[in-house]
Amino acid sequence: MWGVGCIFTEMITGVPAFPGVRDIQDQLDKIFKVVGTPTEETWTGVTQLPNYKPHRLVLHRPRRLATVFPRLNDIPHAESLAMQFLQIQPNKRISSEAALRHTYFDDLPQQIYELDADQSIFSVGGVRLAQELRNYPTSVIQAAREIRKLV
Repeated sequence: MWGVGCIFTEMITGVPAFPGVRDIQDQLDKIFKVVGTPTEETWTGVTQLPNYKPHRLVLHRPRRLATVFPRLNDIPHAESLAMQFLQIQPNKRISSEAALRHTYFDDLPQQIYELDADQSIFSVGGVRLAQELRNYPTSVIQAAREIRKLV
């Protein structure tokens, strides 16, 4: 469900949720700057995980998702659902069944629920993706250039 939350957030905001590019530590730092660094107080047992290395972690407090991703404020209940997807502790994340019952989906047009399996959701009036903002951090742009050179 974490991956669903990242994609959900990216589809609404038009930018990657956690664009880490250097290494695993960089990726975790991007995540922890938003959701907070896990500690024993916030996630009982986290310090017992085999790869937990507290000496490599910067302690970040959790932030409201809409302060990091303001476009989540543009759609009713989007921040609430994103927050439930992006819980750092796996057993606190929303299940797929509960996500489908979330109030975020209450305002969707009935036609969406009546689509055939081979029919595009974009055939329903008013359904569209947010335009990408293309305001990626310089590090992401540089990494993309390097990858293109390899291909």
